[in-house]
Amino acid sequence: AAAGADRRGRRLTLQRGQTYFAQTIGIQPSLSGSMVTSDKPVTITIYSELMSYLSPSGAGAADLGAEQLVPIKNIGTDYIIIRGYRNPTDVVYFTAVEDGTQITVNGTPVATLNATETYTLYTQSTDAFYVQGSKKVTALQLSAVDAEQGISMLPAQLGCNGSNIVRAIRVNPTAFYINIASPTANGFTVNGNTTLLAPSAFQPIPGTTWYYARVEVPNTLVAAGDVVDERAE
Repeated sequence: AAAGADRRGRRLTLQRGQTYFAQTIGIQPSLSGSMVTSDKPVTITIYSELMSYLSPSGAGAADLGAEQLVPIKNIGTDYIIIRGYRNPTDVVYFTAVEDGTQITVNGTPVATLNATETYTLYTQSTDAFYVQGSKKVTALQLSAVDAEQGISMLPAQLGCNGSNIVRAIRVNPTAFYINIASPTANGFTVNGNTTLLAPSAFQPIPGTTWYYARVEVPNTLVAAGDVVDERAE
């Protein structure tokens, strides 16, 4: 059953390839916290059609943000948050799946949630946070670079996550950044360069044994259309 804006349970039957679409009109995220269960595997994609934003350069932006959700079995209780480049703040939404879920930020209790309720974290100028839920929560981050913003589900951290080698494509010559969370501060190579993400670029994440780095990748190192190759030392 899918809970819509009025929170009434709805039972649907779909055939292979069919899609059910639900929406709310206006600014308030009234579908937030909806619970969906199914007797067979399904994919769920959320999106906001018009996310208004005033960039640091003063340019107005209105971007579509979309993300595919993951099932409850794949979420967790511990999350590392690294601030992006949205002005004046990134926003991270933590949604509970069970009643009595306590949220702590850098060791300080900030909220107790029931199932489907959301705690909103505004990063402001703080670069990194360690957020814990006493029970599983989802984490969705709203971030931006200049006039372009988007949303992304965050993976539960402090477990066996990530990779020693990460690749991405720089699609244009505008500002391009790398944010990294790592269990060590040994540094990374970026397209053979060892100074951009040297050990000195990493700072400790409060309340954890992990480290983070936030760096801008110059066009002289990775040009538009090139592949960014990051490798752990």
